[in-house]
Parts: sequence; structure tokens; C-alpha cells
Amino acid sequence: MSLDKTILLALKDKNPALHRQLAKEGTLKAFVTDLAEQINEQIVTLTMELAGNKGVFREPFPDPLEKVGILNQARSLATETVLAEMLEFPQDETSPQRPAATTLSATAT
Repeated sequence: MSLDKTILLALKDKNPALHRQLAKEGTLKAFVTDLAEQINEQIVTLTMELAGNKGVFREPFPDPLEKVGILNQARSLATETVLAEMLEFPQDETSPQRPAATTLSATAT
């Protein structure tokens, strides 16, 4: 699933009032595009930090396959961390509160 779709789904699920407002104002696409760029930048930054902590950038790195594995693992962890942080759209007072179980089951599928 593309990052833009992930952002839209999270926004609709976590703060439908904000989603409606942005759509009504015609700024939804710009909002999603800007947030996607920020998320991508943070994922790259965190990936490099995590991989660097594992020594992946020292030359020569003994095993190229291990280097790829470390980079993939760092990217996965960075993606999970950044998305969890950046896709929190606090609900305002007018947004209906959803039970936590519904939110968890929706993200598990």
C-alpha cells in the first residue's frame, strides 16, 4: 500500500473531522503529500542512524549480505517507528471516540 493511502486511511480512521475539513477546503492532497515527504525524510534519517549504530558504514564491511540485512532491518524498524509517531491524528471534541479494539482490529488486517 502506498504511503499516501496509508496516511489517508489513518486520517479517516483517527480524525474524520480533520479529513472532512481538509477535503472541504481542497487541501487534503497537499496535506497528504507534505506529510508523506516528512515521513519519508524521517524514515531515511532514522534508518541511517540505526544502521550506523550497527557499524554498517565502516569500510570494508565484512559480509555484503549481512550489510543488506542490517539495512533492511533498520528500514523496517524506522518505518514502523516513524509511522506510529507521525500518523497520530488527535481527535477533536466533535469526533466520535472509537473503542480501542476496533482500531486495533482494523490495523491488524
